[in-house]
Amino acid sequence: MKRVRTVGLLALLALTVMAIWGAASASAWTQQKVFEAGSYPAKVTGTQSGVGQLKVGSGGNAYECVTGLSGEVTSATKVATVEMSGYCESFGIKSSFKMNGCKVELVPGWNALGFGPSGCGPITINMAFNCSVTIPAQNGLYATYKPTTGGIEIALETNRLRYSGCGMAENESGRFVTTWILSGVSISSPFEESLFAAERYATEIVGSQDAAAPHAIGTEGGKVECGKVTVSGNLSEPVNPLSLAPAYSECVAFGFSNATVTMNGCTYAYWLNETGATYTMDVQCPAGKEIQISGGTCKVSIPAQTGLKAVDYANLDATANDRSKIEILSNVSGLTYDVTNDGFACPFPGTQNVGIRTNGTYTGDTLLEGRDAEARPVNIKIGV
Repeated sequence: MKRVRTVGLLALLALTVMAIWGAASASAWTQQKVFEAGSYPAKVTGTQSGVGQLKVGSGGNAYECVTGLSGEVTSATKVATVEMSGYCESFGIKSSFKMNGCKVELVPGWNALGFGPSGCGPITINMAFNCSVTIPAQNGLYATYKPTTGGIEIALETNRLRYSGCGMAENESGRFVTTWILSGVSISSPFEESLFAAERYATEIVGSQDAAAPHAIGTEGGKVECGKVTVSGNLSEPVNPLSLAPAYSECVAFGFSNATVTMNGCTYAYWLNETGATYTMDVQCPAGKEIQISGGTCKVSIPAQTGLKAVDYANLDATANDRSKIEILSNVSGLTYDVTNDGFACPFPGTQNVGIRTNGTYTGDTLLEGRDAEARPVNIKIGV
């Protein structure tokens, strides 16, 4: 999986209205790809280049396929919806795709392709030996888009095609590989504001700590570390900040096992709208509430606070096997906390050393993924 790190580019990008496609940096969160034409409506045609392949069935059979795309766009658009026609061949028998109301949705800003609208179809194709395949509406199939002689090269390469048939119940292990040369439109990358975004809405955000960089809350009395840290949130539209509700379990705090971290409705808010090389997080709590940490004879509370530095982010690109994700990299210092109980064997310096400190830390990485209403993966990223 390719990691793309982006920090401190907002001030520079604000000076740019349009990026040239060939020079567009993968590190630019604000590069959204848009189909454009010289005039509208514009006819769009996709001609297959090379040999396509559909691999489905309990035996993993691979079928050679020939497909084409056709349609039109009526204005600049982030999603081009076109018809697909064609066939797959097995044992000398050509079987046509029956689209049954489904169309191909081309989404270059997400390196994605889908079959829609939601609820269409399913697409059917009857192979040899009574092998019938059905392909339901779906999105987020991995595809790349790049300019080439004669138009835009669209390379569909997914190992996550959802289908059923040919001895298989519904699953997401189909392979569909083909390349089209799309003519009639070009792709531009206009400047847009950086936001936490999803390919589809509404999207649930789920996340967990990175095992290679587990979360730790640092205090004068030692670290608070938990074997399991998860976060959850929702995206109904592009947002800034992103609010996440954490949950901690299997914790050790101040050298005591069986410790607890109780959030009491508090959440973390992650911000993007800064200049410079660092970003911040807030601790947000309902009125009168604080995060409470209890380990042995030690008790600490963390109140609501803002502007905690530093936080960084990484976009993790989509692949043939996976959707795009976001990683949050936390290296926060200056965390305010209140020692409310300093009992026997509690390792805070001094005796009964209660009171407020401002030298706390919060470190660790969080891997975020998107989920739809059926708990299927959805592409998420920074940059709409």
